[in-house]
Amino acid sequence: MQNETVTNPPNLANQVDDFPTLTLFRHRILLLGASIRWAAQSASRHYPVVGMDLFGDQDTHEACHRFRRISPLEQSDRPRLQLAAERFARQENAFPLRVGGLPPEPKLSLRQTESLAHQFGFSFPETHTTEEFFTPRNNHLQSAVRQQPSRWLLKQAESSGGLGVQTRKSIDIDRPPANAFLQRRVDGRSYGLVAFSAGSTVRLLGITRSTHVRIGSLPFVYAGSRSISFEEYPDFDRMQSLAHAVAETRQLHGLFNLDFIRDRHDRWWLLEVNERPSASCEVIEKIAQHALRPNNSASLMSLHIAAQPTIRKHINVGPSPDRFPPLSNESNPSRAQIVKRIVYSSRGGHVYLSRMQSVETAMQREMDCESSEIQIADRPAEGTPIRRGHPVATLLIASTESSRDIAARVKTLTRAVQSCVAPNEPS
Repeated sequence: MQNETVTNPPNLANQVDDFPTLTLFRHRILLLGASIRWAAQSASRHYPVVGMDLFGDQDTHEACHRFRRISPLEQSDRPRLQLAAERFARQENAFPLRVGGLPPEPKLSLRQTESLAHQFGFSFPETHTTEEFFTPRNNHLQSAVRQQPSRWLLKQAESSGGLGVQTRKSIDIDRPPANAFLQRRVDGRSYGLVAFSAGSTVRLLGITRSTHVRIGSLPFVYAGSRSISFEEYPDFDRMQSLAHAVAETRQLHGLFNLDFIRDRHDRWWLLEVNERPSASCEVIEKIAQHALRPNNSASLMSLHIAAQPTIRKHINVGPSPDRFPPLSNESNPSRAQIVKRIVYSSRGGHVYLSRMQSVETAMQREMDCESSEIQIADRPAEGTPIRRGHPVATLLIASTESSRDIAARVKTLTRAVQSCVAPNEPS
């Protein structure tokens, strides 16, 4: 199984023909999510795409044949959003496909996740629903939480990207929100495993290190992912078995993601399973594209779309996604590191990313243009209003430089992006 469970796309240069040759069809694909930019760019290599998301960034518009921004009213009213999506899909003759970030998110139950983790030798944090927490037999647990509040997290069941995770210190434990649970905090490094289910087979496509930042009372807001070195690879045989069991239990088709923490004792803790394409998929795809140059047509979203039974019934998707080439450690001949970093605004104001051009050009000139590149993605239109703590843009870096040099460039570019927010004039 080792040849099917890797992170860096190996030998892909010799396997380009194994990627499904998907052509444009009469039916379009409607992508619906909090932010669909990467998904739209990836899918549009082989499918006509229309989209709906919360931001409507310039590069999202460019990737879509037609785009419609989700209104605040639709975001807060699920039935209204569902009707709007159905109406847009009919107008565009499109198959709707959710890509994550908008509730409700289908997930394994807490107890199913815990059971599968233990079955395949992974740890799972002590976790209690709020209903369990307040039963009389758990008085001892209530006392423990109050005595060590910093060791417990409150998580909203239908949140994603760390937006529903709070520390015990920042919430009222006696009046917790509905549909939430308490989880003992595990310290360590965060990882995201991307897997692909084609029904009969499940493959691990890659694993990335996750980055989180604190924004206000939210201590673990997702801020990006990066490729990892061979030394950081976990036990892929166990992960392969776990991913297969998850896909079989939930009848998954296409891309899905498993979130882990690796503690200082080298124990791997399964946190949750996300049943839709994750933000880290972009990093895995870019690893494949970097190895495939100049023919970098790898498209994970096209594979995800082709794996959906409801879509396969209506359109000829070409070769089966089972033919996605196995990944292995020997690939990625350039040894480039891929970094995705979401930059959040440090103040309220209006975004003018045109101010970034000089910084971006200067840094690109310093890097080896043959094997390194910088992209600014999720670009809002000039003058877009923004609140403090909201995403400004996303940095995408592929480089053969040292980890230290890349980290320094990410830091410099993050500050440069944040400086593109002109503060609001005092009223």
